[in-house]
Formats: sequence, structure tokens, C-alpha cells
Amino acid sequence: MPVDPQVQTILDVSGKAVRLAGDAVAKAFV
Repeated sequence: MPVDPQVQTILDVSGKAVRLAGDAVAKAFV
């Protein structure tokens, strides 16, 4: 099943945002 490019982009951006948020939380606790 092909993924809609727009959906793929949203997932990609969401993944990056989650990683950035995780990094920020990790730094806050270190």
C-alpha cells in the first residue's frame, strides 16, 4: 500500500519533533 507523500512528510516531521523533545527532556534531567 503506497503512502501518501504528504502523510509521509507529516510523519517525518513528527518523528523529528519527538526526537528533539526527547533530547530537550534528557538535557533537562542531566
